[in-house]
Amino acid sequence: MKKIILITILLFLAVPLTKAGGLTLIEKILKQGETKVYVQFVPVIHDPGAVGGSTSPCASKKFDEVTEFTSDFKAHTDKIIKMLNDRMEIEALKKGDITAVPVKKEMNGMKIYDWSKAEDPFFALVTVSGSYKASADPSSGGVENSLWIPAQLQFIEMDGEKMDIVEQTSLGTVISAKKTSKSCEGIDYFKENFPLDDHIEKFEENYTNKIERFAKKHLKKYKKAMKKKKK
Repeated sequence: MKKIILITILLFLAVPLTKAGGLTLIEKILKQGETKVYVQFVPVIHDPGAVGGSTSPCASKKFDEVTEFTSDFKAHTDKIIKMLNDRMEIEALKKGDITAVPVKKEMNGMKIYDWSKAEDPFFALVTVSGSYKASADPSSGGVENSLWIPAQLQFIEMDGEKMDIVEQTSLGTVISAKKTSKSCEGIDYFKENFPLDDHIEKFEENYTNKIERFAKKHLKKYKKAMKKKKK
């Protein structure tokens, strides 16, 4: 989990803050008109735990190879954006070209983008990442291995270099069944035993449920605000 937290900090370099102005999320989207949704799939990394105080016997044997998400995973980009539009009863969310955003640096296969150079100051960002976990298995004395795939949605507003997170929500975390090995394994073991595409169905189930709740909450806020303005 420490690695996931570190990645989140590096990706967004900001503390969640609610932007002032009194507008609901849907009002902000409609006010801007076309609002870009950028979707990034961060390569799956090896996360056996920190060396200091870790319960993982593989903490000092971390490998640097990463696994890219498949085209079948990335095909869900359009589905996610369509679902956000449909559930919030708008049409303003459009897919953004993340390749047009300058990259500040790369770390462990992860690109740190310069969001101050994004096309518009207000946009949405969906981040899907992954990690191969390895921890001690007390029952066998071996290693417990698994795959985690967390996803997150954020609506962000830039003020120069300053980033304000207007709204955010988890889109769920896929956690595979654990598999035990006698010793620390390499990238080939994880690719063979934890194929990414085996978890697409759960990934879709997770983000569908999360978007339903997120959209329902914000649509309710929007309709309430519109009702007040009509009085």
